[in-house]
Amino acid sequence: MQSWYHIFPKNTGLSPYVWIIFCILPFYFIFKSSSMLEIVFGIVMIILFFISYGLSFVSKGWPVYVWTAIQIIISISMTIFFSYIYFSLFLAFFIGNVQNKVGFFVLYSIQLLATIVSVNIGFIMKDPTFFSQFPFMLICVVGVILLPFNTYNRNKRGMLEEQLEDAHKRISELGKMEERQRIARDLHDTLGQKLSLIGLKSDLTGN
Repeated sequence: MQSWYHIFPKNTGLSPYVWIIFCILPFYFIFKSSSMLEIVFGIVMIILFFISYGLSFVSKGWPVYVWTAIQIIISISMTIFFSYIYFSLFLAFFIGNVQNKVGFFVLYSIQLLATIVSVNIGFIMKDPTFFSQFPFMLICVVGVILLPFNTYNRNKRGMLEEQLEDAHKRISELGKMEERQRIARDLHDTLGQKLSLIGLKSDLTGN
């Protein structure tokens, strides 16, 4: 994984201000809850989500999948208990940054299934908040489907462009090295010819 992370994902087609709204909105959904216990539970979930989100970017190996699993569980919980589905977009962006192909498809499948199931549970429970934001939920589900592939392909293209640039630099360096060797050979041949000519003249003079 990368050694840095963005709380607000970049180059996803969405303004950073939209991502800020996605960070603030869960508090609105949480404070609509009737009990203090639900509010505290929701705030803890938000804090834990963003801690896991940051750690998933800076971690390497199996911890990446542990932190991602925690995020998926929190996203499902927030969708079912607070009708807040938009954490799934953060997850979709992160999954697109997973460089391992198998890991990418496994996480993508799990996240997509979890999002669809949690949304359906919300509709089955007949939560009025789900029905009121149905167009946004539909857009969110489309984002969960497309955003990981968009991010994954963009990162792959970036890596290929870097490799191509490195190859061009290597070719340029090899070309310079070959030119130096050619000049050295020419100097060697020229010097050898002159020394031979000097030796020949010396022999003729001696005779």
